[in-house]
Amino acid sequence: MYGLMCGIMIWVIVDKAIADPNNLRSIPGILIIILICLFCSNSPHKVNYHTIFWSVGLQFLLALYVLKWKYGKASVTWVQERIKEFNENSDAGSSLFLEIIIRNII
Repeated sequence: MYGLMCGIMIWVIVDKAIADPNNLRSIPGILIIILICLFCSNSPHKVNYHTIFWSVGLQFLLALYVLKWKYGKASVTWVQERIKEFNENSDAGSSLFLEIIIRNII
């Protein structure tokens, strides 16, 4: 499984680097965040690197799913719209609730 995940990560990196080298600007950021977490850890020798590898690998797979396939982008857009509807409904509900409380106080 490690080989497959590494292969997919390398393929995505090479594919994006050929298209536009600016697409690789996030890779040093990911590495710096991981290094800062390791340096700030009380016991870096106890860090489970299996977890770090799979979290970065799953992030690459999610990016591949969203950026390469129209169904991935459509599904993320659908979830985004549902969250937006939820927030709009909660705004309307809270304003109604607070309006009732303020009327009862005054």
